[in-house]
Amino acid sequence: KANIYNSMGKYKDAEFFYGLCISVDNNYMEAYKKRGLMLLNMHEYDGAIECFDKYLSIDRKSKECYFGKAEVYYA
Repeated sequence: KANIYNSMGKYKDAEFFYGLCISVDNNYMEAYKKRGLMLLNMHEYDGAIECFDKYLSIDRKSKECYFGKAEVYYA
């Protein structure tokens, strides 16, 4: 549901469902990455960095998360 709401531009609903996924599985990396990208697009940079950092604490090889962090610092 989170991805659907995100694609529809209903970011608060998407954020709720990404958070729900994370609360069920604290290591659900895809939810951290997609939530981080969504927050980046919403200009909520601190939250985006937190999501990217959490993802990278689990898997240090995500090029997309490193790119997302670079986008935040560039903004």
